[in-house]
Amino acid sequence: MLITKTKIAALVVFLLVTTLALVVLQSLDAPGLGFCMAVAVSLLGLALVWLAEPLGEIACFSRGVPVPSPPGMIQAFGWIFLIGYPVLLTWLVQWPPVH
Repeated sequence: MLITKTKIAALVVFLLVTTLALVVLQSLDAPGLGFCMAVAVSLLGLALVWLAEPLGEIACFSRGVPVPSPPGMIQAFGWIFLIGYPVLLTWLVQWPPVH
């Protein structure tokens, strides 16, 4: 497994998301569960980016024929989890709860 610029960028984004989640959620007096969820979802995205090639080799079967998944698609989903979830979490936290 080669370490590419994409994998290093994903690691940097993961560390940034983890740090920001700790600072922002702690300042909002949010419970630790929010931080754990942010880290878990971001860790899933990091794993998808880092392990796209091996995960692509695990074939899904279409009509009995093994068809490998394209690693680029797996990495795209990883980036969605890495970037999309923190953006969604930030957007949801800034709105006051509806009673």
